[in-house]
Amino acid sequence: MVANATGTEAQIEASSGEDKFITACEDCDYDAILHSDLANTIFEGTKDNGIQSFEQYLHNLDERVAKVADATEPTRYHILLLGVSLLNAFLQVNYTGPALPRKSNLLLPKSLVQLPLDVLHGMVLDHLVVDGERPYPLVEDLTYLALASRIIKHKSMVGLESQALWHVRVSFVHQKLLDDPVSSIHNIICDEETMAEVDKSFTDRPDMQAKWHLELAHYYSYYSYDQKAMFQVQEAQRTSGLNMKISGALGRRTKFQTFDVSQLVVLAKSAEVVGQAPTAERPTIEKSVPLELDLDDDTLLENVSFSTTNVEAPYAKRYINPVADVVAPESLPAELAALDPGNQPQLSLIDQCILLTYAGVIKISAASDDQIIIEQVAAYIARVLQKMDGPKNAENNWTVNSSALLARTRVEGHRSRTVERSVLQLQALVDQLVDEIAQDTTLPQVTDEEARAPPSSAQTASFLRRADQKNSAPAKERLMPLFCLPLASKWDLQLELARKYTSIGLVRSALEIFERLESWEQVAMCYGVMDREDKAESILRTQIEAAKPGSDMPKLWCLLGDVTADAQYWEKSWQVSNCRYARAQRSLGKWHFGRKEHQRAIESYAKSLKINPLNHGAWFYYGCAGLETNQFEVAAEAFTRCISIDQTDGESWNNLASALLRLGRDRKRDAWQALKTATDLKYDSWRMWENYMLVSMDLQELGETVRAMRRCIDIRRDAGESAVDLDVLQLLVQHVLESNHPTEDDDGDDHPDGEAESLRGVSRMVYDLLTKTIQPLITHDARLWRILGKVYVWRKKYSEALEAHEKAYRCLAARPVETEWPAFALVVDAVEELTDAYRNLGPMPGRMGGLVAKDWRFKSKSVVRSLKARGGNFEDSPEYQRLADLLDDLKTSA
Repeated sequence: MVANATGTEAQIEASSGEDKFITACEDCDYDAILHSDLANTIFEGTKDNGIQSFEQYLHNLDERVAKVADATEPTRYHILLLGVSLLNAFLQVNYTGPALPRKSNLLLPKSLVQLPLDVLHGMVLDHLVVDGERPYPLVEDLTYLALASRIIKHKSMVGLESQALWHVRVSFVHQKLLDDPVSSIHNIICDEETMAEVDKSFTDRPDMQAKWHLELAHYYSYYSYDQKAMFQVQEAQRTSGLNMKISGALGRRTKFQTFDVSQLVVLAKSAEVVGQAPTAERPTIEKSVPLELDLDDDTLLENVSFSTTNVEAPYAKRYINPVADVVAPESLPAELAALDPGNQPQLSLIDQCILLTYAGVIKISAASDDQIIIEQVAAYIARVLQKMDGPKNAENNWTVNSSALLARTRVEGHRSRTVERSVLQLQALVDQLVDEIAQDTTLPQVTDEEARAPPSSAQTASFLRRADQKNSAPAKERLMPLFCLPLASKWDLQLELARKYTSIGLVRSALEIFERLESWEQVAMCYGVMDREDKAESILRTQIEAAKPGSDMPKLWCLLGDVTADAQYWEKSWQVSNCRYARAQRSLGKWHFGRKEHQRAIESYAKSLKINPLNHGAWFYYGCAGLETNQFEVAAEAFTRCISIDQTDGESWNNLASALLRLGRDRKRDAWQALKTATDLKYDSWRMWENYMLVSMDLQELGETVRAMRRCIDIRRDAGESAVDLDVLQLLVQHVLESNHPTEDDDGDDHPDGEAESLRGVSRMVYDLLTKTIQPLITHDARLWRILGKVYVWRKKYSEALEAHEKAYRCLAARPVETEWPAFALVVDAVEELTDAYRNLGPMPGRMGGLVAKDWRFKSKSVVRSLKARGGNFEDSPEYQRLADLLDDLKTSA
């Protein structure tokens, strides 16, 4: 059956091919399914008019399913298929369309159906609350999901071949209805044993394995496990046999471009299935596709126009953007190199899903404004949207095309020339889901009970234009690849459209959508943008006073606290949720943290994380509060949890290192490893590199110390010599001078260009750091010249050493020694050091076979006389007398 794409084939094979129930499930014929003998046996047996609550009804359903499932093995499979069909019905109503004429309430006993609709809907919402998180209140036909979950998870279903798969799927659909990830569902989806069970069931089915890997990629991506998600997409590609590389090809983007330049392009070709005709030879089939809008720009082409020749035009430039996986054209496999970039063969359905998943995982794991990543993602999407035969290709799919167009709207929203199509295309995608699709067939008679069902969001969205029948597709086709793509519901798309309106300044239009969808948080934000915080507060108070059944009262109180910045409302939110709404304590914790009440912040965050330990922000602030209160064990635990949720968070790695350093010497090595990871993730943060440098020096990781110092200097190049940590540099030089002694054959003058060819390891790294990185930066710091002079002496570069000492003296001699006593005293010490350098280095062998400074005595006396003349105002001081004695000594030695 469609439900899909994976997991039901084994069950179908286990039963008769002529089974009408299975056929109905395959065709998404819910009327036939819900009027089948099996459905009647289960649901009619639960329609006890004495039932007064939804929970009581589910208890009766459990008993009925257990009784029916005891019959035969095929019956158990049929019950599971019934649960799958109910899940499909829910997905069709809320995610794919078209609308269903039959309402889920008809499955309930009359005693429940006769209740006010909002009361019944509230019961179902209450049942689906997980870890204090309540489902979105305007979900339609939520009863379908509740019943599907109950049946699929029933203990009598455990052990069936695909039950584990559907358990994961129904749990993820449930998760998508909640505002935040919750640990209870996370533990089901990411359970290793469950995954292994599903993997085992697909051992001999590579097509199913590829789809399962894609599903896992979306699950991991949702929980921010980006590396795991990327691995699963790569496994899906390997399993499906997709041959794909991202490369460059000559082409043009604009209508007036006169020469070709290298454009990023995804070259992809699906594996040919044994016994199946090649893609180009397969018969074409008319398929429905969603409406795709033209760009219609006066400059940009609709698509990149790739050159038909491989010869570069005179001004053509190769693609040089540093995208990680770009393959040079000359390195492409022969099969891909032979493809025409602008007219590639149609991909199989699963391979289209793979490329879209690649695009999604790459986009989520990168910065939203990274233009290089945006180009890469756009190339993946363009490959999927490239149609060899237009809508008449058997591999076209309505849902895949919709997902590709949705992905393109998100990419084009970053560009001024494409933002208009981005908004209009998203509007069209919303239309096709929200509008009622016109159908030629006669719908079944709607009963009085059906008429009492809650009005759908489609019916309230009349301001949107209606979709065309030709852009529709049957439910079977829409549901087929659904779990291989990111789930996007009707309300998700409408909220995204409203946010896009906000981004282009249409705040009032966005506000209308947010109010209709009861997204009160976004409503408050819109009024905040319009400087109408009072109106936001008034709307929230109105909703709280109305207290409609099914309303998320803890969230409303929490939002009121956010708008008014009044802690009493967050406390009220916590109370009305029976101490289960984690967001209320997160808000309180952040409020206390901002007021520097760090201990109270820790207490609030601890309560929040006990309920929902998957919130990265809560763990981060919890750890920061721990650092502020010297509770380093708390901080270390918090930041460890942060990086387990998001391994790419450089700030958390850095803060983890800070906590470990304060826990004692025995944790310093762990702190060093954490800082090493932090610098990889935050490559441009000089503070992290500085921390890494200091810890590396403490652990005698000298090579890493040098690397970190060089990186600090590179980042802070505008700061000049002040970017150099003098204390660390002195320790490095001291280590080199003490542990490495040049041999008699190691004559530095053999290398007149100053290179360190004869050095190895840390010695060479330090020498290169000094001579190539630090020396060009020195302007006023005499200490750096002195350090450089010591190293030159060690390298037997006596001429360079003396020049370094002279420059060190000039740095100090430029000070106002005539009028300022501290400056005069400092320069007296410096002139003594310089004369010692003249005395020691002047007679040494220098360049070109001569001495370093044969007139060193004259130079010494000159600098002393000059300083003595400038310091006449201090002639009664001991320092002035030292100058006189030094000059006399130089005269005597001459």
